[in-house]
Amino acid sequence: MSHWPEVAVEEGLDLPDEIDRDAREFVERVLEAVFAQEKRRLALSVYLCGDAEIRRLHAEYLGDDTVTDVISFRLQDDDASDETARGGFEFADGELVVDVEHAARQANDHGNAWEAECALYVVHGALHLFGYDDHEAHELVRMKTAERAVLARLAYEISGRFDITT
Repeated sequence: MSHWPEVAVEEGLDLPDEIDRDAREFVERVLEAVFAQEKRRLALSVYLCGDAEIRRLHAEYLGDDTVTDVISFRLQDDDASDETARGGFEFADGELVVDVEHAARQANDHGNAWEAECALYVVHGALHLFGYDDHEAHELVRMKTAERAVLARLAYEISGRFDITT
C-alpha cells in the first residue's frame, strides 16, 4: 500500500473547512481525479502553505521574489519512474507547494468556493508534472481544458478562471 500523497500543512495556517477536516483526504481526492484523467499515477508530496512561505520558496528555488498560486517541483526523471530504477527505494516523483491564502483571495475575487480554488491549484501543479505547460497560447488551451475536465469530475465549479484567448 502506497503512502502517497504525503501532505503537510504550514503550522497556524487557516484552511477552508473541507480541507481543514482532512487535508490528506482532500488532496488525495483531487489527485485521484487527475490520475484518472491522465491514466497514470505519480507519487507526490503536497505542502499547503501561506503567502510568506510560498514567496520564500519561489525566491529561493526559482529566483522570483513574488507570491504565486502553486509551485511544482519534478524530483524524478522519466527514466526513473519505477522502484528498480531508483535502487529499490520509493521516492516522490514530484512536490507541489500550494498557497491557500492566495487561493482565498482569488476565490473571493472570482466568486468561487475557496476549496474549489485550492483544488484548481493542486490540479494545475500536478498537470505541470505530467508535462503540461501554460507559457504558449496552444499549451495554455490544452492545460485549461484539462483543468476544467478534472474539476468537473470533482463537481467543482470555477468561474472567471478559464477565459482563454488565442
